[in-house]
Amino acid sequence: AYVSGGELPEEGSTVQLRLSLPGNDQCLFDGSVLYINKAAGRLPPGAAIRFRQIAPDTADLLRRKVEELLISDLLREQERLFTFSP
Repeated sequence: AYVSGGELPEEGSTVQLRLSLPGNDQCLFDGSVLYINKAAGRLPPGAAIRFRQIAPDTADLLRRKVEELLISDLLREQERLFTFSP
């Protein structure tokens, strides 16, 4: 996962993420920081996190949430790329 906002953790450190998922108030995930992106570029400053030891049912919920977020990002990107001409 790519997490942005707030104070960036150290690369290689262990972190705990809290995420709201469909049907659940919140889930906690343990992960490792793979790399830090301090430069803006296309992505905001953030950290790539590798999740560890996720139960299969939680992994399914997480997968659906990521798909939902990716679809909404793609739709927003399309709104910026395309406009209707009169």
